[in-house]
Amino acid sequence: MAALEDGDTGAFGPELPAMFDGVKLAAVATVLYVIVRCLNLKSTAQPPEIVHQDTPLSRYLFKSCPMLTKEYIPPLLWGKSGHLQTALYGKMGRVNTPTLSGTRKFLPMPDGATATFDLFEALGDHSTGDDVTMVICPGIGNHSEKNYIRTFVDHSQRRGYRCAVLNHLGALPNVELTSPRMFTYETMPNVTFALTQHGGHLGFFEGAMLFPQPLTWMDKVVVQYADAVCHWDRSRPACRRSGGRRDVSACLKRTRVIDRSLETER
Repeated sequence: MAALEDGDTGAFGPELPAMFDGVKLAAVATVLYVIVRCLNLKSTAQPPEIVHQDTPLSRYLFKSCPMLTKEYIPPLLWGKSGHLQTALYGKMGRVNTPTLSGTRKFLPMPDGATATFDLFEALGDHSTGDDVTMVICPGIGNHSEKNYIRTFVDHSQRRGYRCAVLNHLGALPNVELTSPRMFTYETMPNVTFALTQHGGHLGFFEGAMLFPQPLTWMDKVVVQYADAVCHWDRSRPACRRSGGRRDVSACLKRTRVIDRSLETER
């Protein structure tokens, strides 16, 4: 009986190391599979999907903003995982954030509140040669001292934009409130004064770049888009830039100007 047991042990003995090696390989394969799935490493880089109407302006923007049609290639390994980026950003934030130098303006509002905005002068010439001011309204509860705003403003300044950044009420730690009234985006005087004459606006979220530089893909594409809009407006006849439709028609008829800028290649 004892001899039989010894024989069985000898029979299984050589197989045990192989079984353990198989378990190790399975564990390693499982870990690699989880890493690949969690980091979305199998996802392929694709150009942004843009919903738009086929107009001369949209065709001009696509031509002038190559970033809108190019594939976005995120940083290797961690760049394709939104969850990992969120965790890293929560712990690290943006690194190497630029320091801005500007002037703070205070404006009394009709409801008793005091609106503040910071003005940052351009650090270079704009590509159009014009004096262009970009009005920036941060996300609710944010202000010009936030890292993502500082990064975007610095990039815009270097591209020739003067930046006016609205500070939301109660967001700045060293500025006291002069009105207890709560505010919303629906009826908010200190946001209304910052809107453009025609009500135009451009909203954007932060990009997905933590290091080695804080500048994100979205920072770049917004400024590139703004450049294209400025060039588009500059290329239009003066008749098209001012007044309503009747004024435009009268101006074109009076000056015999044919607006060929709206008849670009289709």
